[in-house]
Amino acid sequence: GVTALYEGESTLTACILKLPARYREVILLRYFQGYSVKEVAAILGLSLSAASKLDQRAKNRLRDLYEKEDKL
Repeated sequence: GVTALYEGESTLTACILKLPARYREVILLRYFQGYSVKEVAAILGLSLSAASKLDQRAKNRLRDLYEKEDKL
């Protein structure tokens, strides 16, 4: 029910907080504030390819953390 949804959200939040600052910024900009990779690149002063790589790495790291948390 609703509780499970809330727990899922708080697990995700906990995982985001464990990310290195740079990854956290990208995740928050991309998925919570809805910026495109191009916009994130501009905001963080990165090239598009650097922002794209960072986005990919941040997502992978977040997925790993989430899967670990989920198994606890």
